[in-house]
Amino acid sequence: MATPYLSRRGAQLANLSRRGNNTHLSVLVRQIQSSTFQTASEWLNYIEDKTSGTNLVKKSALDYLLRACNTEDDLRNCAAKAFKVYGDKRIEMNQTAAGLFLNACFRINDPSAAVEVLEDESKRVQVWIGKSAFNKLLTRLDAKYPPAAAAAEGEGGGARRAVAEMERALAAVRRAGFRPTPRTYHLLVNSCLKRDDLERAQKFADQAGSLLRASTAEALATRVSQQQQQQAKSMEGEAASGQNEEGEDAGGGEGSK
Repeated sequence: MATPYLSRRGAQLANLSRRGNNTHLSVLVRQIQSSTFQTASEWLNYIEDKTSGTNLVKKSALDYLLRACNTEDDLRNCAAKAFKVYGDKRIEMNQTAAGLFLNACFRINDPSAAVEVLEDESKRVQVWIGKSAFNKLLTRLDAKYPPAAAAAEGEGGGARRAVAEMERALAAVRRAGFRPTPRTYHLLVNSCLKRDDLERAQKFADQAGSLLRASTAEALATRVSQQQQQQAKSMEGEAASGQNEEGEDAGGGEGSK
């Protein structure tokens, strides 16, 4: 039995159909669809049923599914299967769906899942990701693996993982023709500096070239200078310690005669 909501909407649908109002009709159809299926698994079933045989499905169905992804299973099971269906049917991804997928990753606090999908060329997300959406991914990775974890976890710890995954994400989208913005490189370099990863910071700065903000370049230069000064002091200390040890050895030798 139809719910009161669907009965009411059905009457409106019939009325609009008689009047030939196609614009409002399509809007109402989308509203009914989004109210009919509430979960990602329901939308996946709809997509799979709709595409059985040689049938096709609209791109909007994928959008609705991604909006309904609220758990890891939704993302790694339902969304992954839907991507495959669309790929098999050669229904191209678009920027809206790419953004919705990233938002789904953010909702479950799993930006790493987004990096994995960006590296999977068959899913086409890396082709359609917008610049603001990609920059948001970088900020989420930075927050997911905070710099404070560096001291506790060491060189291979979670704090360094943030920068490593940023590097993977950037490589994936650049292969697809993505053009980073000055903010992109600012986020990358700044994340490296917060984790004392000056090698990667310099690498990103070199990639940025003229896109690197003056303030970002200055911050990097300052940190490099500080590191060089610390290394020089450390070498001086080691040299002085070595001389003291040699003097003590020489003094001990004379006393034994």
